[in-house]
Amino acid sequence: MSGPDLGGGSGGAPDQTPPQTPPPPPPAESAGQAASQAGAAASQAASQAASQAASQAAAAMETMFRGFSMAEQFIVGGALLILVVGEFLIGSLLGNGGNGPAVILASAELLLAVWLRNRKDIQWPASYGLILSALVLAVVVLEFDGFLFWLHDLTAPGGGLGGVRFLGDLCDWAGAVLMGWGAVVYWRTGGK
Repeated sequence: MSGPDLGGGSGGAPDQTPPQTPPPPPPAESAGQAASQAGAAASQAASQAASQAASQAAAAMETMFRGFSMAEQFIVGGALLILVVGEFLIGSLLGNGGNGPAVILASAELLLAVWLRNRKDIQWPASYGLILSALVLAVVVLEFDGFLFWLHDLTAPGGGLGGVRFLGDLCDWAGAVLMGWGAVVYWRTGGK
């Protein structure tokens, strides 16, 4: 009572089923939609990761600024405006030239001095207020000189605002004003 041999071999071998063919690929529209959905999911994941990183950075900045006095907040804000916006973004990335090395160094040193202020193991060679004031004065004087030079160029034949250059200068001047006001507030509040 043996049936036909479907195994193609010896009569004692078990029956083997023929291999199944894979299902046909989805139509091109479905593949495009799947790729679009995968891209949208990846984009959403990247957006969420960037948003989370930005909120963590904002929280860290808020925590850092909470420990600063009002005068230090003005000084740090002005230094960051000069360095990050005026120098790095507008100056370097947009090829606008940026500031001279003295302004860059003084702004960076101000950030360092304010950051070190809250450390207990630092011995200052001079009073903290004197160091802040000297660095702020260096930035303010150099930026005021830049402002006067800009005014001279504005009145010269063919002078003008200069587009991106003016935007960079405006950030630098605003940063210098913030720092100067921070130094005034520092001395008016008795070093607080």
